[in-house]
Amino acid sequence: MDVMNPLCQCWQALYQNDDARKDNLRGIYPMTNDHMPNRKERRAAAARGEMTTEKFVQLADQFIDIANRLNQNIPATDLHMAFLYGAARYNAHVCKNVVEQEDQEVFVEDMTKAYQEMLRNHLADPAV
Repeated sequence: MDVMNPLCQCWQALYQNDDARKDNLRGIYPMTNDHMPNRKERRAAAARGEMTTEKFVQLADQFIDIANRLNQNIPATDLHMAFLYGAARYNAHVCKNVVEQEDQEVFVEDMTKAYQEMLRNHLADPAV
């Protein structure tokens, strides 16, 4: 596993040449930094309840565990679309009610780029 937070990697890849967006996202995603946080910074972030690499991976693993359990009775081809639908619905809630993004199309583009990057990374992973 890469040592950098996957969420941080994704946002850095999307916004490496867009300082205005990167600055805006720092308020939403505190782990989006230009450097790898040291142990003291990671512990402080965890104490504040911010997303850490470990929390991020554990949270993603919980979703995968739910999918694997459901897959015992539901075909993966149906299940993955239900998860994608749920993610889209939840992201719409985050866009409209949490981050209150005025230009929703920018949010859609950002989420699309993030999903494509994550999907490509997982497809390239021989462990998947």
